[in-house]
Amino acid sequence: MAKTYNTIGTFVAGDVLTAAEMNEIGENSNNFRVPPMCRVYRSSDLTSYSSGTAITWNAEDYDTDGMFTASSTDITIGTTGIYLVVLNIFFTATATVANANAIIYAGASPIQSRQSIDLGSTSGVMQQHGVFQLTASTVLTAQLVIGGGSAYIVKGDAAANSNGNSYMAVTWLGQAS
Repeated sequence: MAKTYNTIGTFVAGDVLTAAEMNEIGENSNNFRVPPMCRVYRSSDLTSYSSGTAITWNAEDYDTDGMFTASSTDITIGTTGIYLVVLNIFFTATATVANANAIIYAGASPIQSRQSIDLGSTSGVMQQHGVFQLTASTVLTAQLVIGGGSAYIVKGDAAANSNGNSYMAVTWLGQAS
């Protein structure tokens, strides 16, 4: 369900806009008002999480471009362009965690990664964000790789905008030139 952004021609004085040209301008305007974007989150704790596996998102806050299928690990880009991608993971463990690494993947390749060394705690939050050029059908997933600790839980909350739930969001910023 990719959104389209048509190239609008140049007009000169005296030109009369056709209905088709006006519809293209209207479609572009509507798509810029509600661009392709998606935010998925954990509405409940993901217990028994295995370090280094894709996180399953079980709820959707919004999705304007059909990028998410319920209870999936994937956000699949529908419209080619430049995107802001944000990942926020809250986690706990039953023993002290030495370090953690939150990773955003595009297909099988990591595109953003950050490691926190010496957490020295049984809980933490990892955040990632970046601006990326993505093509339609690119599949985004997220992983948390944890060193130390055991019995990991990726935290969730029933409230979509809670300060305590893990989430991933993408927002289309514009066309790639």
